[in-house]
Amino acid sequence: MINREKPGEHLGTGAEKEVYTDPNNRDRVVAYFREHVDETPNQIKARFYLTKILHLLMPKNIPDMHWAGSDPHAYQTDKIEVDENHKIMQEYVDLAREAHHKKYKINEELSDKIFEIGDKVFSDNDVIAFKDRVKEIGVNSLDHASINFSKNSEGNVQYLDSFYAWKFRNDGSPKLFFDFDILEAAIKELPEKDQKSASNFLRRLKELYEEEKKQVF
Repeated sequence: MINREKPGEHLGTGAEKEVYTDPNNRDRVVAYFREHVDETPNQIKARFYLTKILHLLMPKNIPDMHWAGSDPHAYQTDKIEVDENHKIMQEYVDLAREAHHKKYKINEELSDKIFEIGDKVFSDNDVIAFKDRVKEIGVNSLDHASINFSKNSEGNVQYLDSFYAWKFRNDGSPKLFFDFDILEAAIKELPEKDQKSASNFLRRLKELYEEEKKQVF
C-alpha cells in the first residue's frame, strides 16, 4: 500500500478526492478520498471489482485499477495524460478552492472559458457515446461532471473517475447502481481470457453485495 503522508506530485482536486502521482510508480496515480466520503470495506472492494470489469469492457476509455483500500481510503489507477481542456478545468477548480478560502473572485474571463469547455465536453459525440455505452451495460454510477472526461491523442474518451457499486438507503439497506444480469451479458461478449477475469470479478461483487445485505439485520 502507500503512505498518505508522503504522496507524489499533486495532479488534481475534486469534490471527493485528491489525486497524486504514485511516488513509487510514475505511470500510476493514487486518488485519496476526503474524510466526508464514508464507505464500508465492502463498498471499497466493490468499487475495485466493478471498475476492473468496466476496464475490461472498455479498455480504451477506462483506466485500469490496481488496488483499492481503506487505510488510507484510496485507490490506484493507471496515469492518463489529460488534454488541454481538462488542464484548464483543473486549473479553474484549484483556483476556485483557493478563492473560497482566501475570499477573492476568480477572473470572469476564465470562468466564461470553463463554461465554454463544459458545454463542449457535454456536446461531444464521443463523450455522449461513451455515456450511452456505460448505461447500456447497466451501470448508473458514472459521474457526469465535465472535469471527469478527457481525450487522448487517438481521440479516445478517457474517464478519470471510478465507479461505486452501491450506496445505502435510509433504512441501511444497500441500493445497487448496476444491474448484475445486464453486466453479465456484456461480459459474455468478451474474449475468453478477459471473460474469465471479468466473471471472477463479478462473482466477487455478488459475494460482497450479499455480505453487505446481511449487515442490515
